[in-house]
Amino acid sequence: MFATPSGYVSFIGLALVGISAQAAIAGTEFHRSDREVERYVEAPATGAVLLFKADFEYCTILHTVKEYFDDLDDKNGGKMSRKQSAFQYFSGFEGTGYGNLHPDKCDDILQTRSVDLNWPPVLPHLIRDNPLKIHNIVGVDNTNDVTHYMNSSLVDITGPNGRSTRALYMEMKNNPEGTAVGQNDLTMMFEGEMEPPPLYISYWMKPSTEIYENLIPGMWSWHLISELKAGKDANFRLQVLISTLGTKEGELPSPPVYQLRADSCGLDEETDEFRCSNPQYWSKVVPLTSAEHLKWKRGEWMAVEIYLARNPDDLGDGRFYVSIDGRTIGDLRADDIDPDTERPYVLWDRDETPQSFWILQALYGLRTVPHAVHLDELQFWDDFPCTSPPCVTR
Repeated sequence: MFATPSGYVSFIGLALVGISAQAAIAGTEFHRSDREVERYVEAPATGAVLLFKADFEYCTILHTVKEYFDDLDDKNGGKMSRKQSAFQYFSGFEGTGYGNLHPDKCDDILQTRSVDLNWPPVLPHLIRDNPLKIHNIVGVDNTNDVTHYMNSSLVDITGPNGRSTRALYMEMKNNPEGTAVGQNDLTMMFEGEMEPPPLYISYWMKPSTEIYENLIPGMWSWHLISELKAGKDANFRLQVLISTLGTKEGELPSPPVYQLRADSCGLDEETDEFRCSNPQYWSKVVPLTSAEHLKWKRGEWMAVEIYLARNPDDLGDGRFYVSIDGRTIGDLRADDIDPDTERPYVLWDRDETPQSFWILQALYGLRTVPHAVHLDELQFWDDFPCTSPPCVTR
């Protein structure tokens, strides 16, 4: 549900807006094929358009790592593929009004009537072939299968509103002695040299209790909630974290905090090693409330909302907004002054690099304890769907 000036309005009451095969979104045109969505939901408060909505119910399919490698082996003439990394793709459809259908009914609907919001989503400047996917990476030798370290699947669970739902489950399940640098990411990939138009993303996340338990006061430890990268080598990164800050001399260890930060990655001139956080452009730290600490400790559902607009015609124009569980963590404008650096917040790198990909949720394998997260009710809009964010309510 979304907040409006007059209260809350559910999706049932939102208007369906017809569009042609070619739709203009935020000033950027993109093409849709006949099989793709031709109905959108519009937020009455702002006129924002819902571009894609994924509830991960029974007509959505998440393909396995095995299927990915089997396909690669077929393409390679039967040769064994490397097992260090893999993609898991979604297919099927996210139709409105169908509810929790039995999987046997999904094919019947696909063959007999048009459905809304088919996978994969078609969004401005995203790559055409499976733009939203699970990306598994294991930094070990190729004798290790990626499935030994991580697992992603669609599972039944009690959702954020206390009702049964089907959600995306992502897990780092095995990392012996913390030796393998693994990533399990839900990622959307961009193409071309054009900067994507403004985009608002929301979803519900349910972190496992181990994520909070592994945040160690007094040293730099973190869980990456979301990250945007620009450039092949991450010339620029925007990150949303729950983290602990390293303790300076004379300071007491800090409890976990929310942190928004911008930095870059590249080769260190002195060591010739690839390093990130060099330089760190800025960092905004927001202490958690007592209730938020408890939610992370208990592993409860929390809403995440992120809005990003970067204007390629004016590097001083842009907005980066983040809220977690109904509280605004940061609402930064490109021309706002960071009180710590006394410089404007940077939303671009100095080379004006367009977005490369956006990690919506990430699990990293630098920990010996298995940890996981559930995600549900993922939405993409072309603008804020309410006049006074945060927009998501229970």
